[in-house]
Amino acid sequence: MLVPAAYHGHADIVRMLEDYGADRDLFHERGRTPSAGAVIKKESGVVRVLLEIAADPRAGADAAVDTVQMFSNQQFLAGFSEE
Repeated sequence: MLVPAAYHGHADIVRMLEDYGADRDLFHERGRTPSAGAVIKKESGVVRVLLEIAADPRAGADAAVDTVQMFSNQQFLAGFSEE
């Protein structure tokens, strides 16, 4: 449930799911994590929450740090480099 919540920009739901024990780095069948989905959709609020809850931007086959480059969403690069 965390991947679709992140992909669709529901930062509050992402935080709630994590509070209830959802795996913040769990990826779906294509290897995409919640962080990567949020980057693709340019959901900065979700990216911010995922960084706050220590999601790994390097997890999964399509890691969020790679997705930044792939989708030219450079605004997220600074947040990921802090990790």
